[in-house]
Amino acid sequence: MKKLSLTLCLLSALFASSTRAETALLKPFGPGSYQTLLRQQHNHPLMLVLWSLTCSSCMKEMRMLKTIGDNHPGLSIVLVSVDDSGDAEQVRKVLKNNQLEEMNNWLFTEANSAQLRYQIDPTWYGELPRTYFYDSAHDRSGISGVLSKQDYERFIGQIMQ
Repeated sequence: MKKLSLTLCLLSALFASSTRAETALLKPFGPGSYQTLLRQQHNHPLMLVLWSLTCSSCMKEMRMLKTIGDNHPGLSIVLVSVDDSGDAEQVRKVLKNNQLEEMNNWLFTEANSAQLRYQIDPTWYGELPRTYFYDSAHDRSGISGVLSKQDYERFIGQIMQ
């Protein structure tokens, strides 16, 4: 009886941990989240990627982001979906399909996405994909549009110095 109980406990713990691993944690990105995110990454190089389910170019870059993360373990990569919070399950599915569940993932929560975009960058008007590269002092470069693997490597090399 004790063996059966122990086995059931172990199986339930294993099932619970595998379920969590399969579901990407999406932090709510609302007013003030950008400043929180930067404080969490204080004195660390950071790559902030803004993307959307409706952005075909973003979808093409997802697999490359996994490779970049694997190749640069010292780089914090933060992914922010600018989609509506009602799209959370679909966002999680895209992250899972591209093996990005373990990254620092956020999802816009405000109906007023322009306000959130402005908090990130007053000069950004919503074009996607949008990637920001921050060095350890959090000086940043923002790039709109698709980046090649070589572009990513060049910018990452600059911020990791």
